[in-house]
Amino acid sequence: MSKDIGEGGTLFVNEKLRSKFYEARTGAVAAQKESEPEKQESRQRVEEGRKPHIEAAIVRVMKSRRVLDHNNISSRG
Repeated sequence: MSKDIGEGGTLFVNEKLRSKFYEARTGAVAAQKESEPEKQESRQRVEEGRKPHIEAAIVRVMKSRRVLDHNNISSRG
């Protein structure tokens, strides 16, 4: 008997068990490690997803400070 559950392991619920505690605690599932190429790909996807939000924040700051008028902001970049 060990605490580790293998790939082919099976868990059963003991419905006859009665306890004063209302919760059952299970161990956290360890996240799988990413290889270096997967990490780079993940970072790239995150950066691409953030890009429109960052650009929108920059435009809001520039408009509030009136650095450029709207026509010049949209024609740059």
